[in-house]
Amino acid sequence: MSVVTTSSPSDAGRSPLTLRIGSVEIDVRPGYDASTLAELIRLVMHVC
Repeated sequence: MSVVTTSSPSDAGRSPLTLRIGSVEIDVRPGYDASTLAELIRLVMHVC
């Protein structure tokens, strides 16, 4: 299982960061709560 992140350097700070875990993609936008994101990633990795 791998976690892949994608973003465009020219859009830094404006565009969401895409986390891909297996076949699941999560768009993380600026201001997203880090603890909620960490819990979501743990849940997705457990299910996948």
